[in-house]
Amino acid sequence: MTGVRVALVFPPFVDENYYVTPPLGLLSIAACLERAGHDVRVHDQILMLQRGDFGRGAPAGTWANPRIYDACAEDIAAARPDVVGFSTQCATYPPSLNIARRVRALLPDAFIVFGGHNASFLDRETLERFPYVDAAARGEGEVTAVELAGAIAGGSALREVAGLTWRDRGGSAIRNPDRPFIADLDDLPFPAYHLVPPLYEYRALGNRCTALVDSGRGCSFNCIFCSNCRLWRHKVRYRSIPSIVREIARLVEMGAEEVYLVHDFFTADRDKVLEFCHLLVDAGMKVEWQCRCRISGMDRGLLETMHAAGCTRLLYGVESGSPATLRFIRKQVDFTRVFRTIRDTVAADIRPSLAFVMGFPSETRRDIDQTLRQILRCQMLGRGFAFINLVTPLPGTELARDYADRFVLAVPTAFSTGLEFHRGLRLEEDELLIRAHPGIFSSFYNITNDEVPMALLGELTSLFCPLTQAFSYSFTLLADALGWGPLTLFERWLAWARSEGLLPPAPGLPGRAESWQAFAAFARGLVADLQDPPPILDDIFRYECAVADLHGQDPGSVALPSPTASVAPHAAPARVRLSPRVRLLEPALDLKAALESLLTRELGTAGAGGDGDGGSRGGGEAGAAAVTAPGRPVVVALVACAVDTWDLATVSLSQFGGAVLKAAGGGATVEEIAGRVGQEVRTVDQAVRRLLETRFLEPA
Repeated sequence: MTGVRVALVFPPFVDENYYVTPPLGLLSIAACLERAGHDVRVHDQILMLQRGDFGRGAPAGTWANPRIYDACAEDIAAARPDVVGFSTQCATYPPSLNIARRVRALLPDAFIVFGGHNASFLDRETLERFPYVDAAARGEGEVTAVELAGAIAGGSALREVAGLTWRDRGGSAIRNPDRPFIADLDDLPFPAYHLVPPLYEYRALGNRCTALVDSGRGCSFNCIFCSNCRLWRHKVRYRSIPSIVREIARLVEMGAEEVYLVHDFFTADRDKVLEFCHLLVDAGMKVEWQCRCRISGMDRGLLETMHAAGCTRLLYGVESGSPATLRFIRKQVDFTRVFRTIRDTVAADIRPSLAFVMGFPSETRRDIDQTLRQILRCQMLGRGFAFINLVTPLPGTELARDYADRFVLAVPTAFSTGLEFHRGLRLEEDELLIRAHPGIFSSFYNITNDEVPMALLGELTSLFCPLTQAFSYSFTLLADALGWGPLTLFERWLAWARSEGLLPPAPGLPGRAESWQAFAAFARGLVADLQDPPPILDDIFRYECAVADLHGQDPGSVALPSPTASVAPHAAPARVRLSPRVRLLEPALDLKAALESLLTRELGTAGAGGDGDGGSRGGGEAGAAAVTAPGRPVVVALVACAVDTWDLATVSLSQFGGAVLKAAGGGATVEEIAGRVGQEVRTVDQAVRRLLETRFLEPA
């Protein structure tokens, strides 16, 4: 049998925050096709778009190329392939169809097949409505692609290709039986990275050279909003750990700086995780890695082992803080365990990312308040990254099936953006497809909520987590003191800030720094108007304003040594000043004790039963308000902790150390500082040299 020419297409998608990495699924299929004797080309049109191959030279929002799909089709057709396979996902389904229509015009005899999540669940609908698509490969694609290419090369019947939906001569869609899953994932060849540009080209378009690794497949759960469990028929399979480590070793040789293990269930088998970590360490492999994981099964010992083996970030799917919502989506969450695990993750020097979902059709304001309260608690733990996805009716899910009568095109989500190829807007031909076929393009739609307007839900998902990254404690204390739920406080802040012109009018969304400045101004007014504010509120609010101010700076590459470093032997410079990467606070009460006390109160309440009232406690009488110890000067400092990463350090000082920093201010000599603090020059000189060593002071 003579092989066929196959073009595998990763359709264009644009997102300034999207990391650019080779298309792992297509490279795995390509390797199997090459092993079977076929001639394969991979068209990574996301990479091509990002590097300017399709004329993109301006920033997103200003760039325009109404002929982008013509260019994509011409790129595919240039090698005259016999088979064209598209990897289709939610946002890229419209471009895949519009490019496929053009490919059909250029290559009338080419066989066009769609694969991926959307094609797997919308196989019949796609073939019935779009005659230029010849087939859909459902589910796992490697073996189906090889058998399909073999059938086309040999002229045999497509009816024999399991997992394929195809169109017969009469135009009817024929759905072959499902394909059995690959029994042993180790049998798959190394992905065909030689068919895409070198990894350093991907690195040039992003912050890191990140490579994806398929460590297993499947999900055994049954969440109503997730399509993965249905794509994999609720089955879970793992690759052997040695095969994963061998693949990572090859990727590191190719230039990968970090790897992302894409299997949702990688950490479900503790023994496999430990084996993976030990093999990486034994091999001396210096590579950072991250993965998705479930809260259950994680503990401090396992997390420390993972960090020692290079793990830098974990993605936890928390989803909701509402017991009613969790029952609706069929997910079990033990919040006592959630917060303990997040704390252990941070203590192990791994950054947790925490995913929440909001906007389910039956969610009430009370449910949303409970979720926002849990997000605030997670934000208090620090060093993590919480985010909210607005729920999306993905193809193949119960949510899309049962609530199709409530679809509305209103708010962009993570599953509907990326096609803004014309001055920040979708092309008209994409828009027409989406509006004409809501059942096929359901991921572009929202589901209306009974109590909360869609616009407010969109603003919550975009703004709440970035806002409370800096102001989680203040937000919590203010909501308590005012007797409001978090949703009410958020609404009133947003309305006030827009009325004052501090934020762009709806539907415009501000940047993070702009949001922080607007909230600080709003909160100052609320704090001033409170009749009986919690004693610690003012201290905590000023602390979080300092945090927000420092977060808005470019940290550069300056590292701050430990404040316990030995005194530098050299003499102090003629004049010194407070470092611009430092903020000095003089709290009335013990700030660190107050923060820890409030956090302990919040986590204890969360573990006791889910915060049924949505969060208000009428004045915050427990926790931080109970702190009575007098405060000490506190330094909040921006710290560069590694290449391209930074953090904040909060350090308590002696009264004398705080006085020296305050006296230095914008610039002073040692003698001037000594006069201001009423101490001998020699004593102040030693203190100044110590503060220079910690870089809380710098030469003026």
